[in-house]
Amino acid sequence: MSNILGDLFNTVYGTYQQVTKGSVSQKIGIIDLNSKQDFYSFNSGSTQVITNDSKNHLSDFVEGDFTKFTNNIYGNFSNLTLRRSLGQRRTFKSPMISKDLLITEATINTALHSNINVMSAEASGVEYSLVLNPEYKDKADKQYVENEKLRLQAICDYLSPGLTINELAKRWAIDEYSCGEAYSEVVRDRFNRVKQVYHLPAKTIEEVLSEDDEVKVIDKVWMNGEIVEQEVVKKMPRYMVNEGGEYRYLKSFGDRRIINPETGEVDPSLDYIDSASEVVKISNYSATCSDLPIWIANLSLVKGLRKAQALNLDFFESNGIPAMMVTVANGNLKPESLHRIKQAFSPGATKSQHRVIVAEAMGSENGDAMGRAVGKETPQINVVPLNNLKQQEVIFEKFMGISEESIDKDFRIPLIYKGVSHDYNRATAETAMLMGESKVFKPLRQKYADIFNNYIFQNNRGEKPRYWSLVPGTSPGLVRLQTEKQIENLSDQKLLTLDDHIELTNKAYGTNLPKRETAYSSIPPMILEEFTRKFEGSISEFYQELDKFYQNKMMES
Repeated sequence: MSNILGDLFNTVYGTYQQVTKGSVSQKIGIIDLNSKQDFYSFNSGSTQVITNDSKNHLSDFVEGDFTKFTNNIYGNFSNLTLRRSLGQRRTFKSPMISKDLLITEATINTALHSNINVMSAEASGVEYSLVLNPEYKDKADKQYVENEKLRLQAICDYLSPGLTINELAKRWAIDEYSCGEAYSEVVRDRFNRVKQVYHLPAKTIEEVLSEDDEVKVIDKVWMNGEIVEQEVVKKMPRYMVNEGGEYRYLKSFGDRRIINPETGEVDPSLDYIDSASEVVKISNYSATCSDLPIWIANLSLVKGLRKAQALNLDFFESNGIPAMMVTVANGNLKPESLHRIKQAFSPGATKSQHRVIVAEAMGSENGDAMGRAVGKETPQINVVPLNNLKQQEVIFEKFMGISEESIDKDFRIPLIYKGVSHDYNRATAETAMLMGESKVFKPLRQKYADIFNNYIFQNNRGEKPRYWSLVPGTSPGLVRLQTEKQIENLSDQKLLTLDDHIELTNKAYGTNLPKRETAYSSIPPMILEEFTRKFEGSISEFYQELDKFYQNKMMES
């Protein structure tokens, strides 16, 4: 059994090993695109064929049905004719789970959806700005510095119609935390300069592996104690994007080959501006060699939570707990009484709200040992209200709570960001926000900023920007908390000047209050108090002497 699973692991995950020098390894098993068989050979001696009959259900993976699961890996690209069109030398990279299934779960599952909303909001809710690298502040030629800033700012301001850096960061976060990967298309002009950047929805793009993915490029490497340029081999796969049923090829970022966007073949006869655009890929690394979302370990709980919620909905809609129960002892309800009760509590019977129900029952006859009737007992009708039970009708309530808590741990988001207060006070809320900012949101924003700094901002020679970097800001809510605390601390120490107070207030609340710019507005209260205790001159001398006193204090400190 372990050998079968081991071979299956290599089959599903080992797509980068599918290409050998001029030959195809039978052990790894590439799809035969010229036959109706899908894949794979599990070992060199036997072949197992998996057909395209199974349905795309996430339960195929959760329940361990590998036979069905391995056939669900193509997502929007499962069309056999499309796969045949790739040719014998290419195949789609096999994802561990269909992106369509992951994206569907992330969209309709309440726990995932709320966490992904927070991640996308925090990724896009700050200002991204160009900052001059400190080491070049006073050393570089001002003209070069200014020219580079103008180039980078133009990219930031004109990514593509209707798309800003903040909106792009939001879409990247949604895709990455839904299915484990996000993409953008980079379009260059005929001078090899970045012209526009588009967002590519993750579900519309697939990686295509080919025998000629290994490309020789010139790269900088560390050798013999110095950085030198040397020819190295890099894997640069192609990509296929589905645009409403129209398919076209893209290439890896930095791939300088002229690739035909219609065929995916290297075609030097094409003009560079007509060749395939480049793709920047953002992925969540997984040890399985397949890009997976961070919540994948809780896949069974994700599925169970949604099924529990669906069961509760069905229970609610079908009125699983009725309004009341009517019991009859020593008799039977008359047919017309039973009809009245059913009619009063039928769905939509709102007119019965103030109606009185009269129920009549017929007594039952008792018999002697010979079965002869000897009399009738008085019938009893009892009405038992069940409305109080409806307050407790949630099924799997504990399971749903445990599932949501476990999924939350994958994202590491403090609950206060999701509107859950529990036992938070100001101190614990501030600590939670600081932890969320430093451990989760700030690294995420920096990761997206580095995509620009390391890739999109490259010049036409493939060089990263030298003087400027894109730097993300801090969450406005945390800035307000930190500024308020700073104001409080400075005030307690009598060091907060009037001008500083106005400046910090503007920073915390986004206001634009003007500074007072008086003789005393820039002097700390502590110094003002000390001066007023010692000053014995006239009012006309006050401000002049105050300024001298303040300057002396600054020199002493």
